[in-house]
Amino acid sequence: MKRRGQQGFILVAAGILLVAVIAVVAIAVEVSRLTHTATEVQVAADAAALGAAVESTRSGVTEGQAIQAGRTIGSLNFANGAQVPISAVSIQPGHYDPTRAVGDKFHGGELPHDAFKATVTLTGVQYLTSTLISSQASTPVQKIAVAAPDCPSGGVANFPMTICDTYLTETQPGDQCSDRPQLAQMVPTGGQAACWTSLGTGSASSSTFAAVLPEACGGGGGKNVAVGDSIQLQSGAVNSFLQTVQCCVACEDQHKFTIPVVPCGDISGGGCNGQPSTVIGLATMNIASYQDVMLTGGGTNNCRNIFPGCTGPTGDGKINNVNSPESGIYINQTCNAGTGGHGGGRCFGESTVILGQF
Repeated sequence: MKRRGQQGFILVAAGILLVAVIAVVAIAVEVSRLTHTATEVQVAADAAALGAAVESTRSGVTEGQAIQAGRTIGSLNFANGAQVPISAVSIQPGHYDPTRAVGDKFHGGELPHDAFKATVTLTGVQYLTSTLISSQASTPVQKIAVAAPDCPSGGVANFPMTICDTYLTETQPGDQCSDRPQLAQMVPTGGQAACWTSLGTGSASSSTFAAVLPEACGGGGGKNVAVGDSIQLQSGAVNSFLQTVQCCVACEDQHKFTIPVVPCGDISGGGCNGQPSTVIGLATMNIASYQDVMLTGGGTNNCRNIFPGCTGPTGDGKINNVNSPESGIYINQTCNAGTGGHGGGRCFGESTVILGQF
């Protein structure tokens, strides 16, 4: 039945419904935009933290330089339709302990500084709905990220020699993993870049050295060595041991060996004379040829006395050595993670960088 006073009711109801629909759509669009902008800011924070952590693993880079590199990398990202200003990116160094509870893993300023916390704060992000709800024309968006170099803390060393850190050429992130150019001859006789070591405390002899070689060389496969371990450094000519190494390279085709890395300050000035040093990482050395193993006195090295049935390099298992004024080894580097990591950087291994929890 048609009643009086109801003309236009449907039009009014449709208008109210349309306004409600538009409001819901506007809120949905702005929530989506807020989420998208927040994601962009989080990406910038992640990039900044990762950039600082990666830069910190490079040899010779100071903490301040790593932080500046991270801020620059963070500012290369875009958020809210514009490039993130570098002033919006702050980075704090600190200590990261993954065993702590969530929310307490990163402590800013705590030593040792082994992680970086990046904070990206984007101000003036304008939203219509924020104006309607709080009378504010804009709102800040802030995101945080923590990154830390995940360096190998130890491994199996299978050669009784150590090399000092600054002697190694750094392998930059992204570089192809390959053998490096030949280093100068390693002569552990004091004041050198390398020393002999038993991979533990106490002095050692040729037989002790040979026992830690890979099984292919007749040794026991090596010893577990961790960052922070104390090892005793030695010098001297160890011809009988080097004969074993030379034959293992020539007869067993064993070229790569893992060695501990120590600070160069522990070696310089005759540091291979029995004092201890602290392991700061591991590196892999490559002996490209048996000819890179130098022995004093020269003469014939009959490898069949060590490896029966050896035919190399001349078919009879014998190596004729030229007299060398000092015994030592020419080596080069590799960054093959399968053989113990690479030299260079602060991690001396196939380091990765992780995004951590707070």
